[in-house]
Amino acid sequence: MNDYSHRLTPFVIFVATLLILSAAIPTRAQIQFQKAQIGETITCHISDESYVLHPDKQHMPRPQIQFMPAFNIIQSFLDLVSQHTKLRIQVDIVPVTEKINVQICPGDHNYIAFYYPWLDQLYSETKSNWALYGIFAHEIGHYALNHDRTSLGSQPRIELEADEFAGLILAEMGASLEEAQTAYRSNTMWINEVVTQNPSHPPIAQRLAAVEKGWRKGNGTSSPPPAPRPQISFAEISLQIIISGIRNTVYIVPASTSPSSGQMTVSGIDQNATFYLEIGKACDVNLSGVNNRLIISAEIKEQVRVERSGVNNQTIIK
Repeated sequence: MNDYSHRLTPFVIFVATLLILSAAIPTRAQIQFQKAQIGETITCHISDESYVLHPDKQHMPRPQIQFMPAFNIIQSFLDLVSQHTKLRIQVDIVPVTEKINVQICPGDHNYIAFYYPWLDQLYSETKSNWALYGIFAHEIGHYALNHDRTSLGSQPRIELEADEFAGLILAEMGASLEEAQTAYRSNTMWINEVVTQNPSHPPIAQRLAAVEKGWRKGNGTSSPPPAPRPQISFAEISLQIIISGIRNTVYIVPASTSPSSGQMTVSGIDQNATFYLEIGKACDVNLSGVNNRLIISAEIKEQVRVERSGVNNQTIIK
């Protein structure tokens, strides 16, 4: 298990910068990230329910630590958000102990609550501030678009609206389309969506499209025609995966770097494995055993050929 309390990663610096340096943000920003005086609990009002989250005091910033000067980045982020909303509330960012990933917490005081290890994992994978800006821009979008969820609840439609809002804001900040979609293309986000199978959130492919729609609005450009799909030849197999055993879960996702190749075997009981398939390359899978799951990213589904046998095995396209 990772010990998150004894290391100061760049992600720690980023989050602590948001929490501490933003205390000096001019009041012209309509949305402010400030270090709130947080008690032992915060109360969220979602739909018709209220529930309590517990601030993670262990990952609150400590005054004696010196952080990098990212004031200009944070201020430009807030100013750009404020241009696209009439929001007049203060929003505080707070780490919590509950494994919620990231979500808004509206109530008498409005928060964006996040689970530190999950965001740290996202940053460790992407090494990109744009991934974190994208996550927070999405959550701000819920407030800016009146998705306080006091009556709507979280639904695919409003999640896509917040994704589009995030794309617009990131475009205004100067992000490329690839940078704006960094968080959504991460394995941290993709695998989380598959594992949780949360019906309130749409598939990653739809979320990527929503971010692109917002990004193109921000850049004043129209969507290009879809690129032709590469012709896949299964005469030449780049990756072969053999799955057997019991209750194993295998993910096949697009490779950004270091694609998997050759023959890979997953067996045993309750194993998890992720393989990275290069766009345009072919993959053969032999799925056998009992109660095994093969989960394939929709973006590369045409590149994967599956031969299935055994008992109660599943192939899922996500």
